[in-house]
Amino acid sequence: MINVKKLISVTLAVIMIFSLTVPVFARVEGKSQYPIIRLNGNGNSIFDETGAQVYGFDYDTSNLVDDVIEVCMPELIDGVITGDYSKYYEKLYNKISDLYGNAKLDENGEPMGGADISKSDRQDLINRASRDTAAGKGFYDLGDYMFWYDWRLDPMKLADELNDYINAILETTGKDKVSPFGRCIGGVPIIAYLGKYGSGKIDTGCFDAVVANGGEMIGDTFTGNLNLNSDALMRGANGYYSDTVKGFMGDDDMIFNFVMSTLKTLNALGFTEAELQGFMDTVFAAVGEGFISSFCRASFATWPSYWALVKADGFEQAKNVIFGAEGSELRQKYAGLIGKLDNYHDVVSSRIPEILTATRESGTKVCITSNYGYQLYPYV
Repeated sequence: MINVKKLISVTLAVIMIFSLTVPVFARVEGKSQYPIIRLNGNGNSIFDETGAQVYGFDYDTSNLVDDVIEVCMPELIDGVITGDYSKYYEKLYNKISDLYGNAKLDENGEPMGGADISKSDRQDLINRASRDTAAGKGFYDLGDYMFWYDWRLDPMKLADELNDYINAILETTGKDKVSPFGRCIGGVPIIAYLGKYGSGKIDTGCFDAVVANGGEMIGDTFTGNLNLNSDALMRGANGYYSDTVKGFMGDDDMIFNFVMSTLKTLNALGFTEAELQGFMDTVFAAVGEGFISSFCRASFATWPSYWALVKADGFEQAKNVIFGAEGSELRQKYAGLIGKLDNYHDVVSSRIPEILTATRESGTKVCITSNYGYQLYPYV
């Protein structure tokens, strides 16, 4: 007989691993005759209006999985018996929503409870833009002008903020152009800026391992295109992951270790690799898109910037998975958020090759590097 708690633990852990992984930032140095504006990925912590941290990548998730399983267990069992999982989806949504609190955005894709990056980061933007950092050294370095931003927000709003920052720096320095450098999700505001404002004020646009053109790991969560690789799962359960992968995730990564310990338990109970794959397939077949929709809407699917990780050709499928078909109640409830997503899709994500081609043809230099594309987790 299948242990229901273990079943839900594995499913929840695999889904959650997408949203709780800490990005890795490389240090890059550069010198330029134009101010360099650096945009890191989603590394800034989020605080509410009282100054309390509501989200950060040192977020305590120590009891998250067990709490969710315990609270949702009665509704899950009811769903297994009746075949109707609606009560389970509702309870799951409410529990995850409570855990994310003001870290998530509202149905219009706007912050709640005054949540934002820190006041000190906002002030640092003003301070940096008021100084010509090349004075005395004759060049601009990569760390001179950091663009701190709320990485959850609509990329088109972030493009407006970036435009204001660019104009302030140009006024301070007397230069006519800048060179933005985006890392990971930091490339999204840059490509949004190019799509909305053009490249007239840009000397060089640098994109370092950016996800502006989609990112499989999170993008496939939105579209529901998740396939578990039983061979990779079993290798993980037996401790065969390399030091590189462990270094990326951290030896104390709760979600990763929980998945692996659960799989070891299943293996010890006699599950073969083929049975393990069938076990996982059964879980996703049972709770399927409803699970993904409930979990994501209660957390990172409310962040418009994360929808940039959905490839343009999967955008409509992702909306169907997260919000249901056209005319559904969820579509109406989240109309404000969906409007932002549609606008970014129409203006930017569906036109990225066109935008970059036009940027190059205007005389602006474009530099793109990438180090993504390796399988770090036991799913594809």
